[in-house]
Amino acid sequence: MSKIITAAQAAALVQDGCTLTTTGFNGFGCPEDLMMALADHFDQTSHPKDVTLVKCTSQGDGKGRGVSHLAEKPGLFQELILSHMGYDPGLRKLVQEEKVSCFLLPLGNLMALFRAIAGGLPGAIATTGIGTFADPRNGGGKLNDVTKEDLVKVVEIEGQERLLYKAFPINVVFLRASYADEYGNCTV
Repeated sequence: MSKIITAAQAAALVQDGCTLTTTGFNGFGCPEDLMMALADHFDQTSHPKDVTLVKCTSQGDGKGRGVSHLAEKPGLFQELILSHMGYDPGLRKLVQEEKVSCFLLPLGNLMALFRAIAGGLPGAIATTGIGTFADPRNGGGKLNDVTKEDLVKVVEIEGQERLLYKAFPINVVFLRASYADEYGNCTV
């Protein structure tokens, strides 16, 4: 396969049950073409199904762009792991209607979790979140009743309480770059 493929070809590579992460902040850096291509692919094939979406910020304009292309596709998402969904009304609706499980985690901790996953660590350890909604004693970031799994755990390190934000595999990353070469170097 060529190292350079179209957005439609990239969308076709996303598998059922995978974990997808996306980049962007509102409209800036959002991989709009990939989002639209995945939405089109789902419309044509009803796949992928049961995807876990992980993202740190809202990606779109609150009026149908960005992740909103995907939120309107019943069955595409099974789980959301987010730190913000202000411009993602479709995702909020999925959570409120309990059609997906959803974790809302502190932004910095989710970013640290990305680094831990990339480094092969068991998770990210932080004090941020102790005593808040992210603390498992206060819900562990779970936003609705269909969210059963525990993603955050209280641990003790050297006599001090910490939160462990548990690692999980990430299979696909959608990112927007102005330039990318065949070696994987990207300019954002």
